[in-house]
Amino acid sequence: MKQNKRFISYMDILGFKNISIDNDRLEHVFSFYDSFLDDKKYTKLDYSVFSDTIIVYSKDDSEESLKQIILKSSEILYSMLIERIPMNGCISYGDIFHKETKKGLIISGRPILDALNYQENVDWIGVIISPNLIDNYHHNIEIFNELSIVLAPYQYIPLKNKDNVENLTGFVIKPYKSSSMELGKIADSLEYLRLSAPNAHSQNKYINTIKFLLTNIFNCAPFNLDPKLIFEGFPPN
Repeated sequence: MKQNKRFISYMDILGFKNISIDNDRLEHVFSFYDSFLDDKKYTKLDYSVFSDTIIVYSKDDSEESLKQIILKSSEILYSMLIERIPMNGCISYGDIFHKETKKGLIISGRPILDALNYQENVDWIGVIISPNLIDNYHHNIEIFNELSIVLAPYQYIPLKNKDNVENLTGFVIKPYKSSSMELGKIADSLEYLRLSAPNAHSQNKYINTIKFLLTNIFNCAPFNLDPKLIFEGFPPN
């Protein structure tokens, strides 16, 4: 089994149990799976999908692969949110064991566990860059600056507070696709998902995400602004 350094983006659809009993929404998910699995634009990437989990992994650890996996993760997040499908995840880096067989690909390694750990512990809708990846690229942080259209530094990445730590500081993926960002539709989707969430804890995920959009994409609102206000217009006056 080969071992090589790779970038891994691990993303999980939230509330998939409810989606799976809604034929229309499930059809949207499967249609999206088909479209990005056939995508030939990102030549440095491969994909694996199992039920509600999407794994994007690079073919090498070049700077171009890092750029492509960040851009692709942003596109996936954007496409899901437009369809009112919540997801979160993490992009990590490290040694991956992989083996191609006649029946499929075997893939394993610490970066998957690292990404899974953050995916499970962030308390919002979105994709972050693992601190491990940032640590490995601290000598060339300019890569992240070059991708500012889809990346933003953020001090308040919310955690589920298992270790009495409420926030993580790091880089966050912005939902983006091609040359347009339909922020109004994304915000409407988040508000719809917030209102349809079953309890206050679940609703808080969406409020945390809206705060990020306000401060890092709309760039116009104080941090404590009532999230409901942004749905009167984009951005608010």
